[in-house]
Amino acid sequence: MDDAGARPEPVDGLGGLRFTGAVRRRRGLPGAVSALVWVLCLPLLAAGAVSTVLSVWPDLQLRGPLALLASFVPLGVLAAAVAAVLLLVLALFARHRAPHAVGLLLAMTLVAVPLAPTVPPLVVGPPAQPGIGLDVVSLNLLAGQADPVAVSRAAAGTDVLVLVECTPEALSALLEAGLAQELPHRSGGGAGAYDGAVVLSRYPLETVEVLSLSFQQRLVRIDAPGTGPVSVLAAHPLSPFGGTEVWAEEHDRLIALARAAEPPVVVAGDLNAVDQHVVMHRWREAGFTDVGHAAGAGWVRTWPADRRYPPVLGIDHVLTGPGLRGVELSTFDAPGTDHLGLRAVVATAG
Repeated sequence: MDDAGARPEPVDGLGGLRFTGAVRRRRGLPGAVSALVWVLCLPLLAAGAVSTVLSVWPDLQLRGPLALLASFVPLGVLAAAVAAVLLLVLALFARHRAPHAVGLLLAMTLVAVPLAPTVPPLVVGPPAQPGIGLDVVSLNLLAGQADPVAVSRAAAGTDVLVLVECTPEALSALLEAGLAQELPHRSGGGAGAYDGAVVLSRYPLETVEVLSLSFQQRLVRIDAPGTGPVSVLAAHPLSPFGGTEVWAEEHDRLIALARAAEPPVVVAGDLNAVDQHVVMHRWREAGFTDVGHAAGAGWVRTWPADRRYPPVLGIDHVLTGPGLRGVELSTFDAPGTDHLGLRAVVATAG
């Protein structure tokens, strides 16, 4: 009789157990593939590690060029997220899962730690009722080069328009484009090149203080019916590329001005800082909250907006002090400037 199809005889196994066939070895991705993935992941994890260190110890950013490096912390977080995806694949399909699972845990930590201060609340507040909130639009005009018609359209229906890098010529063009009727109350007339800060309002306003730093900063008080009187600070400190010490000092002076202003306070403009910068930590410590975080808007990127690729850094912000909460935040494009504009809705807290 041909025994080609016969089943193998049971054999004794460990502990008296009996097996009826050979044990199959677990299959998985070849070792060469795992090694290649790790080669790709190591520089991604290194970028994430640098981002985490600069986020956990933000005062390090005040040393040498580290503030410039910290500008790209969000990209380091993104790199760690890519590494996490690759390591997840290895943890699921490679032959030896344990080392890849450890790497996955490391990558997830490098993503979570820098993002922790910017995670939105678990419960986002209710939308503002019509006529109750305050609509704020903010834009850097890039030395007045933004298209006035596009800006006028983007600002339609807003209550407050904050403009930095606003020249007298740009302001005239904006008023002629329809903002004179839409927002009849104004503080500031523009200034040369990158200096001018202007606030336009639907409601009566008064200028409280004009602070001359590297650029002009402007604090106004607006009699807004939806929120009651509110202080609005048009902010535009120097970039860290202009000098780390000056950049940090100008933020400190703006924080002091905002804290001394009559509450509640809204800060809007080009802050030249990403969420993980040490100066943004100081804003949060002073009691100010980013509208984007409060509203759960996600990763809001505003610069550079005039390239073939999307913006990569979120350096424009709308912040609220105690007594106000962020409800909505969105971006808009205005040809001629290298920034996306922000449109925020804030409401009274509670």
